[in-house]
Amino acid sequence: MWEWDLATGRIHWHRGLAALFGYKATSTDAKWRESRIHPEDREEAQRSLQRATIENPGGVWSHSHRFRHADGRYAQVTERAYVVSDAAGPRRVVGTITAHLGRSVQRAPRRPVAASA
Repeated sequence: MWEWDLATGRIHWHRGLAALFGYKATSTDAKWRESRIHPEDREEAQRSLQRATIENPGGVWSHSHRFRHADGRYAQVTERAYVVSDAAGPRRVVGTITAHLGRSVQRAPRRPVAASA
């Protein structure tokens, strides 16, 4: 489970982040989360969540994409979230992330290592 405070930009992750993906962080920002979404899925995932918060406040958002493990593998996940709004607009997003174990898992491309002199 995660909770994104739209005013501060902080995302608070509950225990599942470490258990499912190996990350120790309990509080991140939106850029951290977005950087863990597979590059081929990232733009659509961002656009989809933005539509949910701007065009459908108070609605439920759901999106499937690949999310990177701490060890570099990607897992197919589904994120579901509810946008919490008040009279002034969206305030926070409360969501879950479910990994589909054994499906569409791949390693992140390796970056070349610079030779040392």
